[in-house]
Amino acid sequence: MTHGMFDWKKRMGIHLAYHQSATNNLVHKIMTPIQLCGIAYLVTGLLMLAIDMTTTVNMTIIALLPLMAFYLVIEPLTGLIVSAILLLSAMSALTIPVAEIWIPTLGIALLASGGVFQAGIGHGVFEKGNINLGNEFQEFKETGSPMVFIFFFFFPILQLFIDMGYRKNLNKQLLKYKDEYLAQITTG
Repeated sequence: MTHGMFDWKKRMGIHLAYHQSATNNLVHKIMTPIQLCGIAYLVTGLLMLAIDMTTTVNMTIIALLPLMAFYLVIEPLTGLIVSAILLLSAMSALTIPVAEIWIPTLGIALLASGGVFQAGIGHGVFEKGNINLGNEFQEFKETGSPMVFIFFFFFPILQLFIDMGYRKNLNKQLLKYKDEYLAQITTG
């Protein structure tokens, strides 16, 4: 099922085409939860700087709710796990005993470290420089839809469940899209 005009299964098939190395996939599965934590720390930390602590808790949940709802609609189990990571990370950000300015700074550092490990090591080394980021920006330019970027933090978690045998029929659909895309870029 596609939701709106965005075919997430096709997009994940393309994503899989750029994630052939088992080691690169492992890097993504480790770094993606760290990046989700970074998103939560960034949102929570910025709110901590702007408003009082009690309001920060409520506003953090409100700020993350659209993203969590989106993930839950696309794939409920994966959406639930991603949402739990976001919420638990946001709540943990409220308990870190450092100056408030360090929480969003830590969030940025976690996001950036994930990007460095995924792009630099995962794709740079284990995929031999094969990275999808340029295509994703081109897709965004053509469609104006930010959905391609929202899935950065969703696909590796879903892939983890699929690798464990979850939703075998979905996996077949995704592999079909991956094979179609690989055939297209090989002949095109």
